[in-house]
Amino acid sequence: MYKILAVGVILIAGVVLTACTPGEKVAETVIESQTNQDVDIDVDNDQVSINTDSTSLQLGESVELPDNFPSDVHVTDGTVTAAVATNENDGFSVQITSDQSVSDVKDEYQSALTDDGWDINLSMDINGGSSMNAEKDNRFVTVAISDVDGATQVTLTTGSND
Repeated sequence: MYKILAVGVILIAGVVLTACTPGEKVAETVIESQTNQDVDIDVDNDQVSINTDSTSLQLGESVELPDNFPSDVHVTDGTVTAAVATNENDGFSVQITSDQSVSDVKDEYQSALTDDGWDINLSMDINGGSSMNAEKDNRFVTVAISDVDGATQVTLTTGSND
């Protein structure tokens, strides 16, 4: 998943700059050669979608949560700006921009995860941000909260421990 994500993110800048079908095709060819998977890239207004046989990446000013995103993983109010879904370990990663403070979002997640039956096994505050890990039914969720240029960024990563 990370190889696809890394290659995809590097190429997105070029795809967005060209914002045309030839640029999408070049990026698809490069990613396909690196991953040995069929790749479909779509640039539409302010959104970029990269889909392979095993992974889907959506980036933009406002994207949808991936299909089948776990209903017991709390999503704070805000704008989803990136979403990844992968068949590998039934994994998801979502980035959300929120108007709330880091502290308020941290408190919200500590409460919501506990209420949803998650066991928080690690929580720490570092450099004005916060991070926590939780487990439930052989699954994990990691919440990373930080202040980026005055906005609170929340990154959720969840999947199976298998």
